[in-house]
Amino acid sequence: MTKRLLSSVLAIVLTLSILPGLSTKADAAKINAFYDRKKSLAYADAHWNDGKGLCAEFVSDCLKAGGLTESYRTRVCTLYDALLSNNYGRSYKLKIFDDSILESQNKGKIKAGDPIFYYCNRCKEFTHVSLCNGFNSAGFAIEYSHNNPHNGYKRTYTYRHCGAYDWTLYSISMYDKATVFGKKTNIDAPKIINTINVVDGIYFRWNDVSDATYYRVYRKTDDSNWSFLGNVTAPVYTDNTAKNGVEYTYTVRACKGSTFSQYYPGVTATYLNTVNFTSAENVNNSIVVKWKANPLADGYYIYRQVNNGNWYRIADIKNGKTTSYVDNNVVSGNNYRYRIRCFNGGIISSYEVGGIGVKCLTAPVITVANDNNGIKVNWKMVAGADSYRVYRRGAGERYWTYLCTTSDNFYLDENVKSGSYYRYTVRSASGNVFGSYDSNGLVLRCVGTPDMEGVQYTKDGVKLSWSPINGAMGYYVYHKTPDAKYWRRIAVLNDATSFVDKEPAANSTYLYTVKAFYGYTMSSYYQDGLKCVCDEGLGVQKLPEKAPEVPVEPSTEGATENVSSTAILLTSAVSDVQSAARAQRALPSDAIATMQAP
Repeated sequence: MTKRLLSSVLAIVLTLSILPGLSTKADAAKINAFYDRKKSLAYADAHWNDGKGLCAEFVSDCLKAGGLTESYRTRVCTLYDALLSNNYGRSYKLKIFDDSILESQNKGKIKAGDPIFYYCNRCKEFTHVSLCNGFNSAGFAIEYSHNNPHNGYKRTYTYRHCGAYDWTLYSISMYDKATVFGKKTNIDAPKIINTINVVDGIYFRWNDVSDATYYRVYRKTDDSNWSFLGNVTAPVYTDNTAKNGVEYTYTVRACKGSTFSQYYPGVTATYLNTVNFTSAENVNNSIVVKWKANPLADGYYIYRQVNNGNWYRIADIKNGKTTSYVDNNVVSGNNYRYRIRCFNGGIISSYEVGGIGVKCLTAPVITVANDNNGIKVNWKMVAGADSYRVYRRGAGERYWTYLCTTSDNFYLDENVKSGSYYRYTVRSASGNVFGSYDSNGLVLRCVGTPDMEGVQYTKDGVKLSWSPINGAMGYYVYHKTPDAKYWRRIAVLNDATSFVDKEPAANSTYLYTVKAFYGYTMSSYYQDGLKCVCDEGLGVQKLPEKAPEVPVEPSTEGATENVSSTAILLTSAVSDVQSAARAQRALPSDAIATMQAP
């Protein structure tokens, strides 16, 4: 930030010879009384504890007694704005020491008669104002305050509000004199009303002067002389050559033909570049926005719009080096748009009107289970999504492999091997917008489905056999009668691939099926199973086309349960710990086959 504008009248007068067309004769200058600090402080001393009104009204009355008849306000924030918009003074962010204002740390920013504004960082608004009465012998600011009465001798303390001492204090350094320079003519001197930062530069406006046909606009800095910027017919101007962090002083003259008005010494304004977003994306069921930092920023204000509704400020970031914000308060399917403004003390930048937007798409909640033909991945539909991208990573792999894009809520991965571990995740999408995803995913050991090789009634019972499964620890054997609703587990075996069921009696009919298992992970099964008619050793017979219910795992031998195979597959309980430790946490934003996780 460049050096502040010298406020003395002498410094302004020294520059007059450089301003084109302006007279420097002593009799051409006119000085009008503007703000009388003594009268303002005298009023404060007489009324600091009279119990009338609140703090903003008290300070407004003090300023009015000092000559500022247009400054009266009943709210702190509107008083702050009124003083600046009417060009009564300049705002400074004050340094705090021991919860008070120390003179040595705030030289040139505050003196007796200046208002002190308290900004509550928790409430995010101005909540108190007092009037400075100078400094005590220890160098601390003292004040007149109304609704927590101070009589002009008590130190200016920050005070507890909303349960915390979390304040930023600002002064408005009041201008003592309103000085008009130049030769007096019958055209009034225009006065700049306010200045603001816009995307293109510094915008300012002034009061429209009757009889003026155009206006001449000038600019200077502490390190340069007055320069002519241009002629305009409307009482507004945007300086689009302003540079980031540079403080400028502007003044305007009203003109009619070759007759020029007098002019005020000018209004200072510092330009802060508009901050531009670089990205907005769905991450971990939140929206993360990123931007390029302004090196002069003390911090940033974040604004948000939901589904073309109203804009609201949702965050105050107090670190100028911060370049991202995580919005956790989002709902899948909603469209969100963001704006950002940086600030330096009381100076605030403009913002990109369009900002940046993204549709919120949360991560699909997935389940994985062994299927007859591979591993089946299922997920819940995500609000706002129109497609889903499925990814897989094998044990020890550092890369996600893109498998497919589908509008369904399931995917069958047939390219798997029994005994191997596989990790899956799914990312939602809507057009070119990609949603969040579970960066850990779910891992499952593939356990193949045993092939039923035969079932036959013998003198020893029903003998059944099946194919061995690579990587299985053992097998569950089930039977049921054709009219039974549930399967019943009749055996838990380790390495065996055959079993004799001695329970069936002659002239009965039973259905049989087998599931392989590894720990709590189970294979799928053939729902048709094999039918055995227990009479004269009849051979293998297939079930009718209508499949029976899913087999279940009873809690004790011989019990029956109505539980789906998905519920039985406690996949999350058998995560491969070593594989999970190596798991990476990123997905590609396009449909490339593999990628390296960050």
